[in-house]
Amino acid sequence: MAKKCLTRQIHSDLKFRCASFATDMSMENLWMDIELLRESFRPNRIRLLLIGESAPKNGDFFYKGCRMTTHTKKPFEKVFKKSFSGTNDFLKFFKMKKCYLDDLCQIPIDGVMPAERNRIREESIKYLAQRLKKQKPENIAIVGKGKKLKGQIEEAINEAGLSCPIDILPFAGNSWQNEYEAGLEKILRKLFK
Repeated sequence: MAKKCLTRQIHSDLKFRCASFATDMSMENLWMDIELLRESFRPNRIRLLLIGESAPKNGDFFYKGCRMTTHTKKPFEKVFKKSFSGTNDFLKFFKMKKCYLDDLCQIPIDGVMPAERNRIREESIKYLAQRLKKQKPENIAIVGKGKKLKGQIEEAINEAGLSCPIDILPFAGNSWQNEYEAGLEKILRKLFK
């Protein structure tokens, strides 16, 4: 019953956001599936919350297994001296360690013109703040070094009234993979001594 209510709430939220952001309504089901999948991996207590910009529009997604998943898995293998048999094995461990990945925007915005992209991010701040109030993460790592993105995520964190440690990691792509992995490894060693 709770899952049905959650599905209805996510569907309602995304339908509103798709309309308010003037995006392609045919993508609504894909986004709803992404958010339901994401929610299925949310631990009750979040020790480390990674926050990115948005899931990509091509359907690749952290909780489905993509390059971001691979570059996140590597530091976990080093720190916990563990080898994962596959994506699901890693994602179960990620959840067990009370880690979670969320995004500022719940709709994909890659490929959107800069002004529109920024508008969508600005309008998404309040929604991320609402989720953060419920999630109550103990530590946050912002994934993406863009000054504007960092500021928008920090605004959501402040709006949620959180006062937890915040680290900054580069996006795990565009030749920043090694820096992302090293930074995440450092955060994990600090949190899981």
